[in-house]
Amino acid sequence: MRNKLQSLVPAHLKIPVLLSLLLLLITTLIALSMLISLQPEIPIFYSLASPKEYLANKNWILAFPSISLVMFIANAYIMRLLNSSDRILQRIFAWTATTLQFFLFIAMIRVLILVL
Repeated sequence: MRNKLQSLVPAHLKIPVLLSLLLLLITTLIALSMLISLQPEIPIFYSLASPKEYLANKNWILAFPSISLVMFIANAYIMRLLNSSDRILQRIFAWTATTLQFFLFIAMIRVLILVL
């Protein structure tokens, strides 16, 4: 099992990729577990100017893990395209994706705190 992980993820990318995967799993689990207990409309767009547009269907909470998954897959594909000589560029992509997933996680938590 360890050899398969080493062949999929280079050693210099192990920490950001695992953190990114962990954030993706946590975001997905929280969104799915909270989907059942959420009210029918939640304030996803709470920063818009018009109060009428604040609320959206509770299924919009699944946008956070969906965007996170798309970013994870796109980042993995981009890192795969870069050859091993571009280690710095690979690290930049990996840490940027991890940071963006963290921001998505925080945004989802903020929406859930507003509702609960």
